[in-house]
This record gives sequence, C-alpha cells and structure tokens, in this order.
Amino acid sequence: MSNQKKLRTEVIQLEDALSQVRKAYEMLRIEFEQTLAANEQTGETIAGRLFFKTKAAQSVKKLYFAFQWSVICKFCLMSNL
Repeated sequence: MSNQKKLRTEVIQLEDALSQVRKAYEMLRIEFEQTLAANEQTGETIAGRLFFKTKAAQSVKKLYFAFQWSVICKFCLMSNL
C-alpha cells in the first residue's frame, strides 16, 4: 500500500473519530444544560420556600410579641383598677 493510501485511510479514521467525539460532546452539553436548568429551578424553589418560611416566622414572632404586649397592658390596666 502506498504512503498516500495509508495517509488517506488514517485521515478517514481520524475524521470518523472526530465526528464521534463531536456527537458525544453535543450529548454531554445538552445533558449539562438540562441538569443546570433543573438545578436552577430547584434552587429557586428552595429559595422561595426559605423566603416564605422566614416571612412566616417573622409574622408569628410579631403576633407573639403583640399578644404578649396586649396581655401586659391588660394586666397593668387590671392592677390599676
């Protein structure tokens, strides 16, 4: 076999290998983007839940202190009577 034919065969094999690597890369890129999008949605969901829980806890705390304050005021009013 001549050197030119050997070189041509090697080039064809390398082009085939390159094509396979490109396909594998594209599949990995798509999988990565899907995973990234799913993680971002999960992160947003977690952040939203944490925000809601924080706000709810703050509201409960305010209600608790308002209740305590009203009890104290009633006690003070009753003791002055």
